[in-house]
Amino acid sequence: RPIDFVLNDAGEFVCATVIMGSPILEPSLVPVDTENNAISDEGVAFVGDMPLDSPWGEFRFTCVSMGNPHAVCFIENWERISDDLFADPSDKNLGSFDVNRVGSYFESHPIFPEKANIEFATVGADGITMRVYERGCGETLACGTGACAVSVAASLTHRSSRKNTIHLLGGDLNIEWKDDGNVSMTGPATTSFTGRLDLSTCGCA
Repeated sequence: RPIDFVLNDAGEFVCATVIMGSPILEPSLVPVDTENNAISDEGVAFVGDMPLDSPWGEFRFTCVSMGNPHAVCFIENWERISDDLFADPSDKNLGSFDVNRVGSYFESHPIFPEKANIEFATVGADGITMRVYERGCGETLACGTGACAVSVAASLTHRSSRKNTIHLLGGDLNIEWKDDGNVSMTGPATTSFTGRLDLSTCGCA
């Protein structure tokens, strides 16, 4: 993917923008075994409001591929969600929601022939907050393609514009679905850790 970097005065990378490509909306290519049920403002058909049952009730998804399958669930009424999915049912919100439990159920749902990454999101005045259950992995602190899918899904379903700040557990990403169809992702470049390896002791020298 094409990447542009911003450097500080010390020549260190501080920010990066990645062109993530165009979202894929055709159900057979996402893939998801269902039919389109919505039309975008540009006349593109997509899976925009797909209800799926679960042991905790119904959840509804918008399906987008960014080269891998994503199912995005926007939750606007936390009170309707089962008490069983919160450590403290008196304080229902995305932060206390049992993403691993629900995500693992939907990740392997038969409607997703290649499984799917499952995102749960809420739209606020300062952007979109999301948590993600990555297929075959579990909940992760961040997911670049997931952030793109959530932003595209929010735009398609008229919950937001085509440009959003996405708040993830690992930090914020700025996502823009450009007029040329490509999605750009911008975020900070920071040091995760440093280490030292003595090659003379591991048989590598």
